[in-house]
Amino acid sequence: MNIKILQLAIPFFRVIQVVMLVFMAGFIGVLVYSIMDTEAFSNVHLQNTFRARFSVGDFKICPDCESPGSYTLSQLSTYMKLWLLVRGTALMLLALISLQVILRITKSIRDKATFYNRNIKGFLQLFRLGIAIAALSSFNFFIQGAESNFEFSIPFGALAYTLGCRLLAEIFIEGKMLAEDSNSIV
Repeated sequence: MNIKILQLAIPFFRVIQVVMLVFMAGFIGVLVYSIMDTEAFSNVHLQNTFRARFSVGDFKICPDCESPGSYTLSQLSTYMKLWLLVRGTALMLLALISLQVILRITKSIRDKATFYNRNIKGFLQLFRLGIAIAALSSFNFFIQGAESNFEFSIPFGALAYTLGCRLLAEIFIEGKMLAEDSNSIV
């Protein structure tokens, strides 16, 4: 096993966590402020924001970048801002929790504690988190004045991730049984 890759992966995951936390704090701060001051951020344009996918959409800061299907943050109703806040925060929290579990499993493998119950539980937890991410990524909606849109899609990426986590849990269960058999023979 290449321990150097695991040693590099751990700080890499930590950097990703910090970047995600900073982005999440900014996202929450901007949306909460825009809810309190409805005219704020009139130069922030949202594109592809209300599509069904694992994303909070595209935000552009520019005063004159009008395009079809683009809205400024100040044009959105409070309800749509709240929906964007709840959905985006939930997706980011699920991703952060998943990253924390992956970090814990990586540390365990680095410490040569590979086929232990903690890792099996970790993969099962990632499986459950993946189901939640897939469910939240499968739909989105938009209601603004007389315009409305509901979008549903099958999040194949999130489902493949979820299936992979469940498969790894089963592999680690089998590895644990083989390790126990090997220890009982000696």
